[in-house]
Amino acid sequence: MLVETADLYGIDWKLLTAIAMKESGLCKIIPEESYNCWGWGIHSAGTLRFDSFEEGIDTVSRGIRENYVDIGLVTIEEIMSKWIPHSPNGAWAEGVRLYMAEMK
Repeated sequence: MLVETADLYGIDWKLLTAIAMKESGLCKIIPEESYNCWGWGIHSAGTLRFDSFEEGIDTVSRGIRENYVDIGLVTIEEIMSKWIPHSPNGAWAEGVRLYMAEMK
């Protein structure tokens, strides 16, 4: 489903997976009953929760397309500039890039 949804929105499935790996250890550390492996909408004002992993995959895939790719943020560094602009020395982008490189 993750690959199909990424394809539907025209994003790389490895990006979605690598972000989940960086943000939550691939869903190992997430807010209770949130189904939110991507840190999507998790900030000081609260936590966005999904009803299922499938809903999370769809919402985040669509959100990456609409809120990043469609406005020209396509490289990992560009995505980081909006996703987590306070990442020290680009550590978030480096981590996502390394996780993507490990996937075939």
